Amino acid sequence: MDFVTRKQCAAVVIAAALAFGVLAAAPSTAAAVPADHVATKAQEVAPSTDTISVTGHGHAEGPSDRDRLMEQARKAALRDAHARAEQYARLAGRQLGRLVSVHEDALEEEPVPGHIEVRVTVTAVYELR
Repeated sequence: MDFVTRKQCAAVVIAAALAFGVLAAAPSTAAAVPADHVATKAQEVAPSTDTISVTGHGHAEGPSDRDRLMEQARKAALRDAHARAEQYARLAGRQLGRLVSVHEDALEEEPVPGHIEVRVTVTAVYELR
């Protein structure tokens, strides 16, 4: 299996969107990413299979029930990524296939004692049909 950087994944997604006429120009999105979260593991997919990589975001906050908040944020992030993938597939005249891989980055903060904020970002790779 190969490893690719997020920048390489984003370049492929933007190039595909430009090729399908989904984007007129590549948007600029800059974000600081910790060095230990830069690599995204690419899953093995049949060579003739097209894929799309999308990012989704989720947020949850409340009393200090970390597991429940993390689950809520994960659900929201994956739901967001799936919706984006469906939209890109539809705009490209394709159908969304199975989920191939998911990479997660999570941030948990406790701004005041007993109150937790969780932010989850997922990068999801789907097959296109």
